[in-house]
Amino acid sequence: MSHRTPSSSPDTAGPVGWVHAGRLRAAERELLGLLGQVAAIAGEGRNPSASGAPYTPLAAEAWQALGEVLQELAACARQLGELAGPSTGGAVQGLGATRAAVSARLAQMEDSLKDIDPARLQARYGDLPPGAAARLGEVHARLQELLGKAREVLP
Repeated sequence: MSHRTPSSSPDTAGPVGWVHAGRLRAAERELLGLLGQVAAIAGEGRNPSASGAPYTPLAAEAWQALGEVLQELAACARQLGELAGPSTGGAVQGLGATRAAVSARLAQMEDSLKDIDPARLQARYGDLPPGAAARLGEVHARLQELLGKAREVLP
């Protein structure tokens, strides 16, 4: 089965608004960053976490095959930035853009918390020791509370 990278013809896409452009550029940056991490792990065995142990790199044939797909993924991800249109360069973005950027990151934090919800975590990976489960519940609840407060005070 053959796959094709979508066309990046500028004449087929109209201009997008600043909110959409910002989301498209953020997705491009996120995807390219993750692709870089995958390449470091799979090709070099380098752990993207400064404190983590290294990984065993993939065998040459497997890395070559994966590397080719990663290059296609990167090319396709860059098309998100192209679709967003010209960057504002060094221009300062308005308050609306600041709120949108902060809100997006708060949403990422909220998503991260879903994975460590004590009930969900234990349902997926087994029971925690009772003291650890209780403490995790407290920390998780406080993190959720503070994220809610951050949303409330965001102008």
